[in-house]
Amino acid sequence: MRLRLTHTLLMIVLWMSSYVQAATTVKVGAYAPSSVVTFDADGPPRGLVVDVVGELNRRQQAFNFEIFRTASKRRFEDYRLGRYDVILFESLNWGWDAMDVEATEILLTDEEVYVALDKPGRDQSFFDNVAERRLLTMLGYHYGFADFDADEERLAKRFNIEMSSSQQRNLALILADRPSVAEVAVFPRSFLRLFQEARPEVAEKLLISDKPDQIYPLRGMLRPGHDFTVEQLEALVREMIDDGTYGAIVKRYGKSVPETLINEIPSKTAR
Repeated sequence: MRLRLTHTLLMIVLWMSSYVQAATTVKVGAYAPSSVVTFDADGPPRGLVVDVVGELNRRQQAFNFEIFRTASKRRFEDYRLGRYDVILFESLNWGWDAMDVEATEILLTDEEVYVALDKPGRDQSFFDNVAERRLLTMLGYHYGFADFDADEERLAKRFNIEMSSSQQRNLALILADRPSVAEVAVFPRSFLRLFQEARPEVAEKLLISDKPDQIYPLRGMLRPGHDFTVEQLEALVREMIDDGTYGAIVKRYGKSVPETLINEIPSKTAR
């Protein structure tokens, strides 16, 4: 009887041990300022990435996804040092094409547009030579007008530019009508869409460019050779799309799900 009980306990211990070992930790890089995550001083992170990571954890038990806080300027170095394994909703044009990564198919699309104060006499031609305006941008971001160069010193030499770590601050400066400080700011369309919904009476004061600075396809970037693969991430996203969860999360943050993703995620990966 004692032997049988000992055997049963051993089997339980081995089962629990294999269960714990099966949950491989996957560090998900995230940074602010960003349109997909916010880090509050007095609380946990929130935003699109956080909601998607929570859903990934809910749907399976083989992997435990954890948010790793990095920074827009430091994210490539942190990746090289192995401090995180995956980063979601990044464009290959933002520097990842030079990194050793495997990329998913397009998971989201967004675009960035030029914004100025809507004043008498201003129309879309105000943005014709946007590089000659006093510009407000975000630190560490890659912009089309700058050929996707995010280096602060080079940008300061090429443009009359001020870089900030707050989209809200940049918007406030445009609304304050201080042309000696800023004439044009660049914002993600999703940020403006949420602002227009929340403050339509203020949003009416803005002149928004018809032509975007850039349209970017956003992907997941994964470390080659990791236990968690591109195919597994795409399969989990596929489940979220099929039951409507993914679309609901994305809509909450003003972004768009690509039609190709709605129809089918191909099995091949982009490099």
